[in-house]
Amino acid sequence: MSTPLVSIIIRSKNEERWIKHCLEAVYEQTYKNFEVILVDNLSTDGTLQKAAKFPVKIVNLEKYLPGHSLNFGIEHSKGEILVFLSGHCIPVNNTWLGNLVTALADDKIAGVYGRQLPMSFTAAQDKRDLLITFGLDEKIQKKDSFFHNANSAIKRSVWERIPFDNKVTNIEDRIWASEVLKQGYFLKYTPDAAVYHHHGIHHGGNESRAASTLEVMEQFTFVKNEASHGRISPEKMEIVALIPVKGEKLEAYQELLLQKTIEYAKSFSLIKKVVVLTESDAIKKIAVKHGALVPFLRDHSLSKEYIDLSMLYEKCLPLLEAAGIHPDLLVSLEPTYLVRPPQLISEMILELLNCGYDSIVPAFLEYNATWKSENNERVDDGEIPRSKKPPLHVTDKGLGMVVYPELVRHGQLYGQHLGRFIMKNRFSKVEIQSADDLANFKNLMTMAHGDHK
Repeated sequence: MSTPLVSIIIRSKNEERWIKHCLEAVYEQTYKNFEVILVDNLSTDGTLQKAAKFPVKIVNLEKYLPGHSLNFGIEHSKGEILVFLSGHCIPVNNTWLGNLVTALADDKIAGVYGRQLPMSFTAAQDKRDLLITFGLDEKIQKKDSFFHNANSAIKRSVWERIPFDNKVTNIEDRIWASEVLKQGYFLKYTPDAAVYHHHGIHHGGNESRAASTLEVMEQFTFVKNEASHGRISPEKMEIVALIPVKGEKLEAYQELLLQKTIEYAKSFSLIKKVVVLTESDAIKKIAVKHGALVPFLRDHSLSKEYIDLSMLYEKCLPLLEAAGIHPDLLVSLEPTYLVRPPQLISEMILELLNCGYDSIVPAFLEYNATWKSENNERVDDGEIPRSKKPPLHVTDKGLGMVVYPELVRHGQLYGQHLGRFIMKNRFSKVEIQSADDLANFKNLMTMAHGDHK
């Protein structure tokens, strides 16, 4: 079987959340004769650092136009076959590339595009559109110019005669497809070269109507069996726990709390590294003794009262990366809690990945009457029976929070798509802020359960 060199052209612009998953799947392919050209449009996040961990060729493009970026990437490539893959698409299996190459075997086929499947959290209208547009039957297109460069392959010999339009702002793939059909070539669709594509092909629409359509579709066996939804595997992610500690030294109770927090973080196999953020050499020694990393000492100014957690993490993330730690997810744990549920962090990580949240935080349901202190404005819905009253969600990020670095990079922790992980154990809210708090906590545990170790 012939194995021509394939050039995989990936376009990126701030794809920090996706590029590692994309490239991992590419480099797991059984078809090995390929190179990867990453055409990056001035990413300002961690895209390039994550991509640099793979043997990719990175070329930078200042002004983005879709056809121009593809032509630019091709000019830096050597392959006989040109594959195009969006930086936020993930090949479904390790035969994706080989199936694209096989589909181009016929001399009459100028280009082939593959199936696109939704992620578990893809919006209803996008999920519906993907399932309807990308079906199960292979087809040859002799007149229809539909083509999609999120997941496609073309022959270099055809591109040399018919390059992409350098000036159009969108549908460069459809324009190119129309031109090759006019020249007597055919196009091909193959469902055997599938990728996961989280946001679909149209972006937007009537969400409620799409959800209704999707609900009907998913009742049928052919949809249930064939439209598997992509999920990110946390086992392959670099998940880093951050434990912030203020001050120059710790009292005995604070050292105990730090030790317990480090032990808790290290109990999760999904967490690859536990990092303590401190300004103190003395605290660094304590943290290292208990198994944490302290790759740098943070600046003393970051302990001032006006510095909140989002500001601290925004300042420390570049230092973390400079130390060679490039997290895919951050887990924040403040060392003032002793009653964290044993599976809390792993359950929050899975929920964040399955639901596509930007971040996720524990939340407690509150039914009591609640007011704002400043203007005496009532927050809850008033005097309603508890069974009928919608609860407030009171979050507690100190207990544990999972967040993407891309948010932290912009001084945010919550993001637009926030997950609230509902807590059943209200005792988890207990914070230890002093030695007296710890003594009272131990007394309470003794009363409830006997000796508290």
